[in-house]
Amino acid sequence: VGVAPTDKEKKRVRKFVSEKFGVDAGVTTEQISKAIETEAQERLQTIRDLTRTDGYHRLQYTDEVSLLEGALQKLLDQPSPSHRVKALLDPEVLEPLNHLPLLQSLVEFVEGKRIKLYLTMRKFAEAPLSNIVNLDPSLEDKAAIFRDTLRGKSLLTEWSTIYDRFRKLKERHKKKYVEAHKKCQSNVDEAITSLKQWTKKKRIDPSQVQRTVSSLQSFGCVAGQEGDYDETAFLCNVCRRILTTVQSAETLVQNRLSEEKEKLIAVLAEQKRSIYDKRISSTKRIGNKRELSGALEEVSEFVKYWLAQKKKVKLKVEGETESG
Repeated sequence: VGVAPTDKEKKRVRKFVSEKFGVDAGVTTEQISKAIETEAQERLQTIRDLTRTDGYHRLQYTDEVSLLEGALQKLLDQPSPSHRVKALLDPEVLEPLNHLPLLQSLVEFVEGKRIKLYLTMRKFAEAPLSNIVNLDPSLEDKAAIFRDTLRGKSLLTEWSTIYDRFRKLKERHKKKYVEAHKKCQSNVDEAITSLKQWTKKKRIDPSQVQRTVSSLQSFGCVAGQEGDYDETAFLCNVCRRILTTVQSAETLVQNRLSEEKEKLIAVLAEQKRSIYDKRISSTKRIGNKRELSGALEEVSEFVKYWLAQKKKVKLKVEGETESG
């Protein structure tokens, strides 16, 4: 019928089967066809198993594997051994079969449990990495190279290098996160201590104090200043806050403290007993911003209290530098 492969064609096919599939295809057309059929079925099953692996479809090789799957299926769909042998010489089949080594590499990648780590790295390459680049723009080029190679076709061949980049960047993130978490919790602890001291002096009802304390505690973490950094989620295991949230809480806790104190001052203003004198006067030496904040806070409380009493306040401000 003119479809029988020539000896030259069979020789080419046998060589291909030996090199790409790693088996002896035999000599006759039937033997070669059987070898092709067996190997194609095995590789198709491998592809089916691979595509069912969690995270496979996030890899950048799905197009190549899909082409390979189509070529293997085309070999199986041939109506006769002769057709199957000759089909392997068809460029539309032969070219996708060049992805057979890639399939083996992907199997090794999955079986080596690297895909789970790959998914963790993909997660890191999103918000966590962007957060530290925003904090340290000098990391921008390193972050870009890491992202590009992580999503590029060289992932399998450059895995060790890519992982090393990930490890170094992750350590930078961890350092920044732990520092921010510690500072945030320190701010919360200081705010709560300051509030308790202030409310004790003002003799405010403990139940009201506890409500305010709880409000401040919402910015903190029960794991304390050190927290419990999760190496795969890139945040504290306990409070589950991302880096930007922890950093914003550093400032927000002070704003919340001011808001809560203002509410308590309004409560004090409703009492018959006057908490503040009608006049304040003091001289303070200001040597740093912290001392300035304390002086301004004292004046602010005085003004807020009397405003809550529906009183206008006459405020006189003076200041002078010390000699020398």
